[in-house]
Order: sequence, then C-alpha cells, then structure tokens
Amino acid sequence: MIKQILSSGFLAILLLLFQPSFAQIFPNEDWLQALPASKGLQPAKLQQMNSDLSAGQFGNVRSVIIIKDGYLVHEYYAKNINRDSLHSLQSITKNLATTYVGIALQDGKLKSIEEPVYKAYQFKATAVDTYLIKLNYKHLMTMAAGFKWNEGSLSDPNNSWKKIMESPDNWYIELLLTPILHEPGRRFAYQSGNPILINGAIQELYDQSIDKIATERLFNPLKINRFHFWDGHGGPARNGG
Repeated sequence: MIKQILSSGFLAILLLLFQPSFAQIFPNEDWLQALPASKGLQPAKLQQMNSDLSAGQFGNVRSVIIIKDGYLVHEYYAKNINRDSLHSLQSITKNLATTYVGIALQDGKLKSIEEPVYKAYQFKATAVDTYLIKLNYKHLMTMAAGFKWNEGSLSDPNNSWKKIMESPDNWYIELLLTPILHEPGRRFAYQSGNPILINGAIQELYDQSIDKIATERLFNPLKINRFHFWDGHGGPARNGG
C-alpha cells in the first residue's frame, strides 16, 4: 500500500509497503533501518531524487521518508528541516477526522457512521431541514455533504471556508446553518468545513476538546509526543483542531 501525504505548500511522502513480516517489526521505539539495496531499491535513483528535490524541481518539498517491509530505508530533508521538525499538515487533518470517527465507534460513543451529525450538537433541526436531518458522518467523510460551498483559493473573497475562518462566531453552528443544496450522499464536492464539523461532533460525544481526545486515544498509543494544534479562534475546542 502506498500512501502519499500531501500538504498545502509542503509535500511529504510516506511510502509504506506492507509485507507479512511487517507486523513483527512495527511498532517499536524507533524504526529499524536497512540499506535501500537490501530491500530492492536503487540507491542511485534515490540520490538523484534527493538532488532534484534540493533543486526545487518538485516545489517546496520538506521531507521524504521511505519505509519498506517495516524498515526505514531512506530519508530526505530540506535545508533546516530534520526528523523532529513539525510540519503544517493542512488537509491531512481530514484523515485524522475520519480516524476520530473510528475511535468513537470503537469506544461506543458512536453507534454508526450513518448517525445524523446534528444530534451530537443537540442542534434544533426542524422538519424543514430535510437534508440536514439526513446528513451523517459518512457523508462528511466522503465529501458528499451537499453544502452550498465555494472551495476556491483562499485569496478568493468568496471562499466559503475563508468566510468561516474569519467569523468570530461559533464555526460549528455556522456550518450547520450552511444551506445544503444537494441531498447528502449524492454528489462529491471537496469541502474543508466537513472535517471541522466532524471534529466538533466528536468533542460533543466525548465532552472533551479534540486535542485531548487525539492525544489520549491516538498520539499517546502511537508514541507520538511532538505535535502542535492550531491555536487560532480560541484553540482546538473552538476551531476543530
């Protein structure tokens, strides 16, 4: 399985090739290391990749990590970047939102991904809010919420997410009040508000802020101890992490 992790303005590639032996190798305190050639990779091509990255041929790439069969076989870091550097993950956090949903299911906080989202907020949805009543976690995770939304450049004054971020009000309620034009589940449309709405709901289900939930249920078990949550708009509890 190959995962490419992309962030806005930055690029980090985590290559995971899972083999049956992988489960016996990970997790450990640290990655076991091996020479690229011993795992079937060509060192000369990796060095050429490093040179191309340093020359900026692929944009502002901060790091590349290659893991094969559970072994760390290659690392590249841009100038002034190292293993311990923190990166702005941007939309990778959408994957974290879906992970939180899985954790909530495992913990029994959520019964199904088809539960209506508005219920977690104790939001007063009325009979006329036909689409909102149908909107569930699956719709949000699969970018099929159907909101009236403009996901253009952040420099666009009509960008819907930018308008939410510039609002001093409750972002979760503003998202719930956003008109839904299409029946949820019918159309794919990339919308940055979706994971925020998920994270807010998860907070309500746990009665904890999303950073505390992530730390206790995700990062600590994975022994991830260096991270930072955005503190804008009053912090993770109000900005969705």
